[in-house]
Amino acid sequence: MDFEMWAGLIALLVLVLVGVPVVFAFAASAAFGLYFVFGGFEPVVNLLQQSAISGIKDYNFVVIPLFTVMGMLIAHCGAAGDLFSVVNRMLKGIPGRLAVATVGGNAIFAAVTGVGVAAAAAFSHVAYPVMRENRYSRSFAVGCIAGSSVLGLLIPPSVFMIVWAILTEQSVGTLFAAGVFPGIVLAALYVVYCVVYAKLFPKAAPELADDAPQVLPLSRRQVMGSLAVGVLIVITLGGIWLGYFTPTEGSAVGLLGAAILAIGKGMRLEGLFKAFFDRCYYDVLDELNGRPYGLLIAAGSDGQGAVRQAEKICTGWRLQPVAPASIVLTHAQTAQAIAAPKNIKPDERALCEELGGTVAALLL
Repeated sequence: MDFEMWAGLIALLVLVLVGVPVVFAFAASAAFGLYFVFGGFEPVVNLLQQSAISGIKDYNFVVIPLFTVMGMLIAHCGAAGDLFSVVNRMLKGIPGRLAVATVGGNAIFAAVTGVGVAAAAAFSHVAYPVMRENRYSRSFAVGCIAGSSVLGLLIPPSVFMIVWAILTEQSVGTLFAAGVFPGIVLAALYVVYCVVYAKLFPKAAPELADDAPQVLPLSRRQVMGSLAVGVLIVITLGGIWLGYFTPTEGSAVGLLGAAILAIGKGMRLEGLFKAFFDRCYYDVLDELNGRPYGLLIAAGSDGQGAVRQAEKICTGWRLQPVAPASIVLTHAQTAQAIAAPKNIKPDERALCEELGGTVAALLL
C-alpha cells in the first residue's frame, strides 16, 4: 500500500476515534491523502467539489425525502396510532403486549416508509406515552422504540438498500428480496426478547388494567386507518416488486397515497405543510424556523436590500425543483453561517423568512 493511502487511512481512524462525525472524517482524510498525491490544495478542492456534486446528483436519491415525508404524514395524521392500537388488541394475554405491539407496529411501518428515523419519530409520539402511562419502565419503553426502529434498514422498501443498490450498481429488487427474511427474523427476535423480559421483570412491563383504554374495543376509524396502511404497503411494495414502478416512482406513489390517507383522516392543507416543514426541517434546523430558504435569501444581501435577493434567487433557479432535502439543508446551514454576522433589519429578515417559505414550497 502506498504512503498516501496509509496516510489517509490513519487520518480517518484518528478522526473517528476522537469523535469527529464520520462524514467529515472521510472528507478530511480524503483531502489529506489527495494533498500528497497532487502536491497542492487547489486541485484537491476542485476534485472534492466535483465528487460532492457527482455523488449526490443521482435522480434516484429523491426516494429519501419522499419516503421520509410519507412516513411523517402517516405518523401525524394518526394512521400510525391506529396501526399500533390494532396490533395491541391482537396481543391479548401476551406479556409485555405494548412492547410487542411497538415492535410489530414498527415492522409494519418499516414496510411503508423504509426510513428508521420516521419510524422512531412516529412511535415516540404514539407508543412511548402509552407505555409510560401504563407504568412501563422508561428504559424498556425507549429501548423497544429505538431498537425496533432499525427494522427499516432490512424490511423493504429500505432506503438504505436503495442507496446501496445505486452506489454498487446492484438490483434493487434482489436486495429487497434478500432483506425480507432477515427483517422478519430480527422482528421475531425482538418480540421474543420483549416477552421474556416482561416475564422476568414484571414491574418493568406490568399487565394492563381491565379498564385501560388500550384494552377497549377498536373503533371503526382505527380499523380503517390500519387497513389503509396495509393497502399502501401492497401498492408501494407490490408495484416495485412486480416491476410496475421503479423505487423512485414507488416512493412518489407511496407519498401520494399517504397524502390521500392523511386527507381522509382529516388532515387539511395547513397540516400537510406542517408535517413537511415542521417535522422534516424544524427538528433539524430549528433556528431557521423551518424555512431554510429564508436565510438563503438574507445571506446574499450583505445586510441591505435583503428582499431583492428573492427575485435574484427565483430568477436564477427559474422556480424548478433544484435539489433533494439533503442539499437544501446544506444550503440552509451555509446561509445561516453567512447571515449571522450581518446587520439585517428585523422586518426585512421576517419578510425574507416569509418569502423563503413560499420559495421552498415551489422548489421542493
